Amino acid sequence: MKMKSYFATTVEAAMALARKELGPEAMLVNSQHTTLENRHYGEYEVVFALMPEEGPVASFGPAGLGQSAPEPSVKSSIAAEMAELRMQIERMASSFAKARASNSFQSASSGISALLAQLLDAGMDLEIAEPIALHAASLPARSNTLTAVLGDMLTISATLGKPDRSRRVVALVGPPGSGKTTTLVKLAARYGVAARRPTQILSTDCMRFAAADQLRSYAAILGVGFQSVETAHALSAALDEHRNKELILIDTPGLSEREMDEFTTLAPMLSSHPEIDVHLVAPASMDHTDLARALRRHQIFGPAKIIFSKLDETESPGMVIGQAIRCRLPVSYLTTGQQIPEDLEPASLDLLAGLITRTLTTSLATAERR
Repeated sequence: MKMKSYFATTVEAAMALARKELGPEAMLVNSQHTTLENRHYGEYEVVFALMPEEGPVASFGPAGLGQSAPEPSVKSSIAAEMAELRMQIERMASSFAKARASNSFQSASSGISALLAQLLDAGMDLEIAEPIALHAASLPARSNTLTAVLGDMLTISATLGKPDRSRRVVALVGPPGSGKTTTLVKLAARYGVAARRPTQILSTDCMRFAAADQLRSYAAILGVGFQSVETAHALSAALDEHRNKELILIDTPGLSEREMDEFTTLAPMLSSHPEIDVHLVAPASMDHTDLARALRRHQIFGPAKIIFSKLDETESPGMVIGQAIRCRLPVSYLTTGQQIPEDLEPASLDLLAGLITRTLTTSLATAERR
């Protein structure tokens, strides 16, 4: 049996190196954080084993006479069983590795162990919780607060519009049901009406029945302008017409993966205007697989920031931090309910840390209004 260790910054990258060299027949034996003396090779170590190739196998019956090798169908069956066994071994090895990673914190300070427990209890998966706790352990005692740790791992940008532009032009994109329209109305009320900024709402949502009518009603209640645009030319004309408005908010339809063709007309409408600041709106309850898929689907819009909506509808608020770290987009705003504009807050490290300590309500009530 041939065994070899591979090092990389992530377990997945190390496994990819092993698969490339040893092939798909190699079995994962172990995965773990590298020891201090080997840390310069990479953050993680995986050990793979490769069974030696075997020649033709002869079996012997009771009389000791050589018998022919198994039929091809039998070989295929054996190969399938071996492949399934290999997969089971890899899953078990991965589970054991995670258990060891969790147990390793028992020997650390009680504060770090408590932090890991808090992260996991808040719904954060071990893949994200472990690096956060490890990073906290590496900081000086007075600097390892959760807020400080998060500040090293994700970015906050609670702003609307491009910094080098005289007006704020913002478009919200996201999957169906993510809360884009409600979030847009909250932004209009908070940063338009309440801030005494001349505001215009533009809708490119021509797909949902009466979508424009709903937004037009909200605009009338707020006392701000509203216009529906269906083409790139109409959008350009509207932006030019309302060039004296300080805040322009653009609503877009929620498009599923089956409606990708619509992106080919909608995305150029936004990308042709560099002043548009695109925010991706994602529900707080969306798991990392669905969020990754949504990010890929909406990359055509070039989102610069992410808004996490519907924090009031998730029982795993810690998952939001994991999503923010994974997607690598600055977090701009958080929404926590249907009330307009109360249930909207600019993102901050303190608020995100509050999700872990389950003090979200208190944190939001005492957060400074902008």
